[in-house]
Amino acid sequence: MTTRVRHAAAQGGVPRSRVLMRGLLRLTTAFVLSAPLLLASLRAPAQSTATTDIPLEDQFEVMLDALLAGDDPFDQLPQSAADILRYAEGYPSRAYFPEAYGAHLYSLSQQLLRSADAAEPMATRGFDFLKLSALTGYAPAQLDLGARLALGDGLEQDPAQARLWFEQSGQSGLRDAQFNLALMLDLGQGGAVDMAAAAEWYQRAAEAGDAAAQFRLATLYERGEGVVQDWTEAAAWYARAAEGGSAEAAYNLAILHRLGKGVAQDPEREQALLAQAALSGDAPAQTALMETFWAGLTSRLFGSWSVDEASQSTGDQ
Repeated sequence: MTTRVRHAAAQGGVPRSRVLMRGLLRLTTAFVLSAPLLLASLRAPAQSTATTDIPLEDQFEVMLDALLAGDDPFDQLPQSAADILRYAEGYPSRAYFPEAYGAHLYSLSQQLLRSADAAEPMATRGFDFLKLSALTGYAPAQLDLGARLALGDGLEQDPAQARLWFEQSGQSGLRDAQFNLALMLDLGQGGAVDMAAAAEWYQRAAEAGDAAAQFRLATLYERGEGVVQDWTEAAAWYARAAEGGSAEAAYNLAILHRLGKGVAQDPEREQALLAQAALSGDAPAQTALMETFWAGLTSRLFGSWSVDEASQSTGDQ
């Protein structure tokens, strides 16, 4: 026996228009429910290609934001880290990486490196933050990175790279970087000796108030190394270094006052400078001061004895 399914419309129990309305309602419901899936499938290809249209300058900003949030900065960016950072390093106006980014990255690097004794991965990430901060142009990070490369502190020693980072930091006005670069040029570390360039960088650091740079610049003027010999300039820089607390500068300036080179001969000023240097622990100044003291004492004692002897001899006659 065949069972037949009877349609309600065929039986005349339900109007045909009502059946049509039910069918239309079902189709509408199905469309509404499937619409999100359809839209998601349409958006997926667009999202996969959207990152390729992001300008490099915006990608660099995205990268830094991701770093600050603790996320992987290169997870969804099509360009490599080197490409983005190379772009950032050469971007003229630096509009997309203000100093605040570099300062924040540097702060994060220091926090991680201070905690690195217990966890090597933290040190690795700390150095990554340090390099990124340096690449944004943040001068303290550039100085720190240069120092670590020069000394091999946590990184493979690379004096040539250290020179480059010191130069970049020095161009921003950090006198410690200027002095370090001058010293490397002076000693031939990370490249050839260049006394003329060393003198220029010593001059920058000296003008910024670095006493060690002032002292070394004075010696260059005294010896005519990298600059034309100039005793007056030597004396002037020794004086500034001595004012800044350099015992060696005070001693050298005392000798110039003794010899009258670059300054007038002035025994009193010489003694004052020797005393200043001696009190600061300068051994040659202490020796010179003792010699001067004994010479003066001997002269007074024997001078007084000679006068007394001469007076007595005159009286006897």
